[in-house]
Amino acid sequence: MPAISVYKSLNRSLWIVIVAYLVLLSSSLDLLSWGDDAYFSEVANTRNLFAWWWERYLQWSGRIAIDLLMVGTITLKWFWHLLVPLTILLLSYSMLKLTKWQISAAKILLVLIMLALAPVEVMAESFYWVTGFYNYLLPSALALFCFTELTAPRVVMWRRVLATLSVLIFAYQEQVTILFCLAVCLSLYQQRTSFKWFILALTLANSTLLFLAPGNASRTLGSIFMYFPNYQDFGLLEKVLLGVDKLYNVFVKSDNWPLCIFMVVLLAISVFKPSRSWGEKISAMVVGLYIICFFLQYQSGANLNESLMGFSYQGGIDAELIPSGRTYAGYLLMMWVMSAVLTLMLGLMAEVKESKFALLALVFGVMSVVMLGFSPTVYASNFRVQVFFELGLIVATLYLLRSIDKKTVLANIQRV
Repeated sequence: MPAISVYKSLNRSLWIVIVAYLVLLSSSLDLLSWGDDAYFSEVANTRNLFAWWWERYLQWSGRIAIDLLMVGTITLKWFWHLLVPLTILLLSYSMLKLTKWQISAAKILLVLIMLALAPVEVMAESFYWVTGFYNYLLPSALALFCFTELTAPRVVMWRRVLATLSVLIFAYQEQVTILFCLAVCLSLYQQRTSFKWFILALTLANSTLLFLAPGNASRTLGSIFMYFPNYQDFGLLEKVLLGVDKLYNVFVKSDNWPLCIFMVVLLAISVFKPSRSWGEKISAMVVGLYIICFFLQYQSGANLNESLMGFSYQGGIDAELIPSGRTYAGYLLMMWVMSAVLTLMLGLMAEVKESKFALLALVFGVMSVVMLGFSPTVYASNFRVQVFFELGLIVATLYLLRSIDKKTVLANIQRV
């Protein structure tokens, strides 16, 4: 009885910490007086909503549901002051459900901490910037919630209704809808249900309006002229390398703590394997070296050119940059570390079932960034488009952490 009482008291205290953090976060939000926040606020106050919405669809963007919701509510401060923390909570909950963790205050707090430790520039633009909330945080949280309902063993009708309605929003975000459809297709191999087929069809129908919007063509032409005048001459390799450069840009950030945490957890689990190949041992050394360099670089000052890696290429190709040997050396180092990660994860698959799901989450995160190279707007959106890589890292870490609870892993540790 005393142990149960202590657990309940601790759980209650953790919920208080979570609520206090979310309230503090909400109170710090505000509209910017410039940029997209100012533009959409002015539209909401001065323009006919539906006339502007149709004009934007024809001339700029196919995100019709997101644009309509954003312009209709951006001037209602109570709306996004309330919805931003609730959406972050929904995202944390959905991540835990996806990775089959039992929901508790401690585990939700763990996810919130990892989200808070993600690169400042990425999170500020995608979570805490009001326009970024509508275009990145909200669609990603709704898509993850919907997917957890698709794969849930129990049917709860009201949750399925909410999951269906969520499609009408997240299907209008390009990165989200592509990753969601791929995830649903993969899950159909495991189990085919009528609800999965229905959600997939509904998502594809809505995303058709997104990708076939007349405004996409005019925006693409404008972006080519502004960012990459020779983009139309790029082949497949050049476009893939643009995406790789965007991935490299977030990979070398000295405040990318989710990446470091993922590496530490992966290395810890791999080290306690009873038998390892030479490839795994070398890969473990590479990952360990990356972790050491990360801490040394962070101690030198996050995002400063004087940091340990400040002499190297930091990412950010534009039309005026001429790639040099330093550029490709940076890519090779990233590929070397990623190859080591892949080797360790493949080595875990025989003993740790969750490692294959962790690998999928990591692959999805990488894809979400590399696919940006197929658009001339790859650098127009700054850092916010890299948020899905961070979410993939957190999901992969949760899968690996869950495997530590397995008896087989504990037995291996005891044998070592």
